[in-house]
Amino acid sequence: MIVALTLLIPCLGVGLLLCDWQRQTALPMSSRSVWSFVLQALGCLSLLAGLALAVSVILAVQDPQDSLGALVSSCLLLGGLCLVAILTGVKAFRVPRTWPGANEDEDDGAVLDRYSPLSLNSDPQAAHLRSGAWWMTLYPLLFVLPILGFFGFFLILIVAVVLSSVVQARRSFQSQLLWLLTIATRHRLPLADELRSLAADRGVKLMRRLKQAAKNLEQGDPLWMALERHGLLPTATVAAIRVSEGGGRLDETLRRLAVRSTDRLKVFNISQIGEVLTQIFILLIVGVNIVGGIMYYYIPKYKMIFEGFEVEMPRSTLLLINISDQVITGSSQLFFWAGLVIALLIWHAMRHLIGWSSLSFPVLMHWFPKRDAPEVLRALGGIVREGQSIPQKLLLLAERPGRPDLGARYQRIEESMRFGETLSDALYGQGLLTDLQREAVAAGERGGHLEFVLFSLAEAAEQREFRQGAYWAELFKPIAVVTCGLITAFVVIAMFLPLIKLLEELS
Repeated sequence: MIVALTLLIPCLGVGLLLCDWQRQTALPMSSRSVWSFVLQALGCLSLLAGLALAVSVILAVQDPQDSLGALVSSCLLLGGLCLVAILTGVKAFRVPRTWPGANEDEDDGAVLDRYSPLSLNSDPQAAHLRSGAWWMTLYPLLFVLPILGFFGFFLILIVAVVLSSVVQARRSFQSQLLWLLTIATRHRLPLADELRSLAADRGVKLMRRLKQAAKNLEQGDPLWMALERHGLLPTATVAAIRVSEGGGRLDETLRRLAVRSTDRLKVFNISQIGEVLTQIFILLIVGVNIVGGIMYYYIPKYKMIFEGFEVEMPRSTLLLINISDQVITGSSQLFFWAGLVIALLIWHAMRHLIGWSSLSFPVLMHWFPKRDAPEVLRALGGIVREGQSIPQKLLLLAERPGRPDLGARYQRIEESMRFGETLSDALYGQGLLTDLQREAVAAGERGGHLEFVLFSLAEAAEQREFRQGAYWAELFKPIAVVTCGLITAFVVIAMFLPLIKLLEELS
């Protein structure tokens, strides 16, 4: 029963994601009501499956044949899945309406914008539904990751090294491009010609993108649109350029972005942190699978050999045999916890290698607003520097490619300011500021130094994240090595001591 429900819940997660996507995008809009009904039906099934799994776990706990450790581990493994399935089922009944009512015109542009996917992502209920459905879907991968890592850790190492090199080369090119744009803008040089000159010594793909961006500029497209369309700069950088373009201080914005990009290449940067995390990840994969394989395949045979000689084994050996028995009877639990650790390391390695603002996982990133604070504060600082209306410019930032959750956050900040809230209160209400940062922004608003405060807070938040990442990455590296060494020493000693005792008795 438990196995069947555990396999059913990921299938329900996939169904919820598909129905939610159709509920957002199906045409004609009237058909979205059908998908909303199907979504609610699947939510009801998810709720029932979660309750049934919870009842099954409770009944299993009452079985006296299982050990206390196995019961506690089962409750921890399946209890979270039960809770997520139940909460996701409840959220399926609270998603917002996605189709016009009888008194609304489907051909009206305002109506279409109101029921676009971006506006749906602005609703917390829809974001929570997708988060729960993704967790239900990806839950089985936690059991598979350790096995995949055992057979492919050399491939993972190669991919990590190549990815790190590619990311560093890309950042170097982006820094060079920003300095080129800064100089060209300051000296009133044609940007299209400068992009073509930069494309001369590049690869085929990058050369084609630069030439196409130059062609778009000659056709009248703004700079930010040409850069965004061809992916030449990170989305956060493009957003800052978009805010400043049209004003008289674009060259200052480009220079500030170029200096920041260059500084990130000089210090202990996020790619190095990602490399350290990747090393820890590979070390844990190899250690877990080697020790697990020894316990699963060799320790039982080792136990039978010494039982045949009727030799009393040391306590360390008996403890190793006991752990091996638990691995054999509950190997899926071992793989789950190992997979959870590996998944967390993969996520942090990606975050540090690629950079938070360049990731595109809105369902997950929705839950960490403070990590978006540097990008938001820099964008607001650029708006204040240009002396433009913050609410009006925030509507431009709401069109954030790849991050509809962040675009929706910009929308909510704009709405709060339009209804009379101060900028500090609006940012604090969206979870972007701490209490101390809120007071600093409020003081900047009162004293007329808002631009300085916003840029300073953004830089301080980013530097704090880099320092914390470097600290924990360097700390976990010796901890992982020492832990693997201690486990290996325990296994070797526990297997070697009975041999000594056997030789003594035979002699």
